[in-house]
Amino acid sequence: MKDAQRALAAARVGVGQDGVYRPPTATAVARFQKEQGINIIGVVDVATQRRLGLAADAPRQGGRD
Repeated sequence: MKDAQRALAAARVGVGQDGVYRPPTATAVARFQKEQGINIIGVVDVATQRRLGLAADAPRQGGRD
């Protein structure tokens, strides 16, 4: 989460950088999504990660190890 918060701050979207997803982070993510014209959900999804310049998480396989 810290990477996303840093990327939001670099994009001039004010957000604390404590590494914890709290309501202020969700608000900042939603604001960024609105500014970028992407689906506004307040969650750092793949599209948001890409716009922030973050590597998307690799898909995980289901099931148990």
